[in-house]
Amino acid sequence: MGGGSSIPQPGTSSETSPTAITRWEPAVFLADPESSAVPKCPSRSTLALLILNQEITHRRRILTIWRNSHIRVCADGGANRLYNIFGNDTIRAQFLPDCIIGDLDSLLPHVRTYYASQNVPIIRDPSQDSTDFGKALNWIDSHHDRRNMTIIAWGGFGGRVDQSFHSIHALYYDRYTSNPAEKAPPKPLSESAPSRRIYILSSLNVTFLLYPGMNTISTPHDVFWKTCGIIPCGEPAKITTSGLEWNLDNADTSFGGMVSTSNHLKEEVIKISTDKDIVFTVEIRGGEKEDEDLVSVNEDRVAM
Repeated sequence: MGGGSSIPQPGTSSETSPTAITRWEPAVFLADPESSAVPKCPSRSTLALLILNQEITHRRRILTIWRNSHIRVCADGGANRLYNIFGNDTIRAQFLPDCIIGDLDSLLPHVRTYYASQNVPIIRDPSQDSTDFGKALNWIDSHHDRRNMTIIAWGGFGGRVDQSFHSIHALYYDRYTSNPAEKAPPKPLSESAPSRRIYILSSLNVTFLLYPGMNTISTPHDVFWKTCGIIPCGEPAKITTSGLEWNLDNADTSFGGMVSTSNHLKEEVIKISTDKDIVFTVEIRGGEKEDEDLVSVNEDRVAM
């Protein structure tokens, strides 16, 4: 087999049951709304796109997610990245975010001037106790019901290593807090008030947090390559899997011990049972750079 803030600990009384079954379909938000190859997003009103400050190497992919989304937010320099993927203001005006938020130390002056001229709200939050990622999550919280919401965070990996670790931290922190941008008291999950889900998207992978109990993950091979990883970032975890090339059988996993990285998908639905929250990451088909023949998408077709 191939190898800012503190996280509140969940309460035992309302913590997710180890016998719970959680279903994940990370392919649906990557599906072209006009294609029948992959099931569609069940509801546009529950999907938010959060653009972080990393280069957008797949314009077709982010525009597909844009079309599937109802809420679009740029975290500080993420607005620069959105601005740069379009060749002129006529097209750019068709893809305006609902908000730009952060300490705004990365937002370029000409980008700020453009979006201000389009009446996009630009909010400066100078707090150094939270990152721009956290501030954007906080803005979404304050404007939309977090129950049954899915957030796609574009650009959480690929830059500085400390920022990549913070993206993983955000998955854990958001799961147990009502306000991830502040030092809020714990808010454990319950079946009656399910938390939102966050998927972190990079040019190569989609990464998300699996919950204690049984997790079934839809991994269609026309969307994902074979490489995946199951990583116990928060604490040691006992894991059992099916549908992988190298399955685990009640394995004790931990940093400093065994960790299942560079594993391979065998089935299009895999199952992972865990007694703790763990990180799952899977490779997306498409490679690190978009083919030049595909970069010139028909923006009229994808305009909202």
